[in-house]
Amino acid sequence: MIDLTVLIASPTGMLNLNTYPYRISGESFASETTSHRKTEASNPYVEGTFVVNTVRENIGTSLAVWVYTDPPNRNELLRALGALKDALDQAFFTVTLTVNGGTQLWNCVTSDYNVESQRELVHATRAKLVAQLNRLPYEEYV
Repeated sequence: MIDLTVLIASPTGMLNLNTYPYRISGESFASETTSHRKTEASNPYVEGTFVVNTVRENIGTSLAVWVYTDPPNRNELLRALGALKDALDQAFFTVTLTVNGGTQLWNCVTSDYNVESQRELVHATRAKLVAQLNRLPYEEYV
């Protein structure tokens, strides 16, 4: 059994994404995308180009969170979903990921997301928010 805690800084305080009304989905952290910003040099007399300098761009990390209420309550669901959206809409926020006692601190910028539910959101009793976290290319281990 994996001991997992995910905390995200929101305008209203820290949200624990693995306690009620949130639950981390199994597809979270399953993929990570890294690209590089390169400065290249070329020469008309030599084939190809040479990389002179390279730095990493922001890293994209998948995050999927189930949002639910018990007993089912539409207003509470929308409130919890709104708090999570507000966190991801910030220009800058932190995510603290603790797995089996090892903790990483990620500095993130505004992230894209979509919301899925089993039926129209006005009648939904649970929803899944799937986000692509845009985190800066360095991590802190605390």
